[in-house]
Amino acid sequence: MKKTVLKSGILTIGMLSVLSNNVKIYASDDRVVRGSILQTEEEQLVQAYADVFEISRKTTMDKIKELTGDFKDWKIQAVTPNYNSSNYDYEYTYKINDKEYKDIEVAILDTVRDISKHPENYDLTYEDVYTDYEYSTGACGEDILKYYCDLLEINEYAALPIMYEECYKDLSSSAYVNQNNPAGMGPGYSYKNIEVGIIEYVYLVKKSYGFTEDTNNSVYNRIGSIYCTSGTEGWISNTNSYYYDIADNYYYYADIYGKEHANSEKAIKLH
Repeated sequence: MKKTVLKSGILTIGMLSVLSNNVKIYASDDRVVRGSILQTEEEQLVQAYADVFEISRKTTMDKIKELTGDFKDWKIQAVTPNYNSSNYDYEYTYKINDKEYKDIEVAILDTVRDISKHPENYDLTYEDVYTDYEYSTGACGEDILKYYCDLLEINEYAALPIMYEECYKDLSSSAYVNQNNPAGMGPGYSYKNIEVGIIEYVYLVKKSYGFTEDTNNSVYNRIGSIYCTSGTEGWISNTNSYYYDIADNYYYYADIYGKEHANSEKAIKLH
C-alpha cells in the first residue's frame, strides 16, 4: 500500500473512520476490524495507534496488556458527592507507567508513542516492534490537526497558522509532502507518515511551548525567536495573518453550516 497525502483548505469536514463502540481514530478503512473479537475500547485504540505508528499490533497489545493487567488494573475511580443532588459523581483516571491520565485515548496514544520511540524501555527491540507496513491516513492535514488538538486540549487556531507558515497554505512544501514534517520541526526531521508528524507537532507545542485551549496569537511573539531564528519578524507577521484569516473563515463557515460551538467562549476569544 502506498502512502497518500490529501490536502484541503480551512475547516474541511473530517473523514474519521468510526470503529465499533464509537471509537473514532484516523485509521484507514482496510485496517479497521469490523465485527471481530476485538470488542473493548482499549483494544481498538491500541490496534489503531499501533497502525498509525507502523509498529506491530500484537507486540504492542501484549506489552500494554502486561502493563495494565489486561486493562483490569489501570482504571482508578474517584467518587465525590454531588451537592446538587443526593447522588455521587464518578470520575475515572487511567494509570500506566506511573502516569495518570484523564482520558483513555490520551493514555493509549502516549504509551504507544513511547513504545515506538523507546522500545528498549519496554524490554523490546526494534525488530520486535517495527513492521514494513505503510500507513495511510485518508484525511487532510487540517482535520488531523484538529483531531489531535481537541484530544490534547490545544487551541487549533493557534497551532494551524504555524503549519501554514512552514508548509504553505496548500500544504505543498517538500517537508510536508516528502518528509511528513508539518511544521518545520528540527533540522529536517522526517516522520513515517503525516499523522505521526502532526502528533509530534502537537506534542511539541503542548509540552515545549505550553499551548493550551486558551492559547491565542500572542504566543507567536514569545516563541518566534525560538521557533524561527532567521527572519523572526516576518514569521511572526505571517503567523498572525494566518491566525486572523482562520478566525474569519471560522465565523464564515460557522454561519453557513451552523457549527454548534460557533458562539462558544473559546471561539469568542479569537476576536
